Amino acid sequence: MKHWRRVLGAVLAFALCTVGGAVALMPNAGAICKDPPCIGEPPDTTVPRGPVVTKISGISPTFGWPGDTLTLTGEGFNGAAVTVSNVPAQVVSLSARNLAFVVPQLPPVVGPSAPTVVVSSPTGSATTSFTLSGSLQVGGWTTFGENSEFGQGADGSASAVATIDRTSGFVNSSLTVNNTQVWLSLTVDVSCVFADADGRVIGFTNPRSLTVGGVLFHWPSSDATATQNWVDVIGPNPGRGPAVHSGTIVFTRDKSSALLDTLSNAYAVGKTIADVVATIASLA
Repeated sequence: MKHWRRVLGAVLAFALCTVGGAVALMPNAGAICKDPPCIGEPPDTTVPRGPVVTKISGISPTFGWPGDTLTLTGEGFNGAAVTVSNVPAQVVSLSARNLAFVVPQLPPVVGPSAPTVVVSSPTGSATTSFTLSGSLQVGGWTTFGENSEFGQGADGSASAVATIDRTSGFVNSSLTVNNTQVWLSLTVDVSCVFADADGRVIGFTNPRSLTVGGVLFHWPSSDATATQNWVDVIGPNPGRGPAVHSGTIVFTRDKSSALLDTLSNAYAVGKTIADVVATIASLA
């Protein structure tokens, strides 16, 4: 028993560190040092960040039209409101560093225009601009034949690009068809379908067709590919051009009449582009 008392006393004496040169227990992190006071972790030298100030670092895309959605990046957007050329804009998505808004209807302008975007929040305001552009370009690609549903059709492929000037309603389009069949020709029909901000079909281009003969008839190049360009007007009502918000390219294989019927019906009852695509898929 006396032995244990002596051991316990030695431990307590060590822990209390009462004489010079004794080892002292650190009050923090359990560290020990020989000569108190002991020095712990080095001080934090990080420079404190200043208060958040609203600023814009980017806008995407850099062009837009009334009804289009543009996205701002930056910081200090919490609680922000947006105006475009002094016209209030609807904010559809908001976080501290990202803000998406819909370009509002703007007063008519003549010639190129770069509307000013102002973001105002509790932490300040910032400005940027974008190019007011009535141009909207869409593209598409597909294949035909066995396994076409997987994008690996054995009979050939087609690609198209269409650009609409929403101010005038004119549409410039280009169709390229590649036929990989040896003997048979490949006929592809194409149209561009346009929708408003609610996704409803408000116009389309009349179907155009391009036929390319089999590979054998293109000997010795063996490149059975052709391209054709057209200029059309959005129909049935060219006046709907300014309301176009989105578009998509649709293709059929030698079924231009059925394609026109599908598009006309979609316009008449206000179907969505997704409805049109589903109907066209059933025509294959």
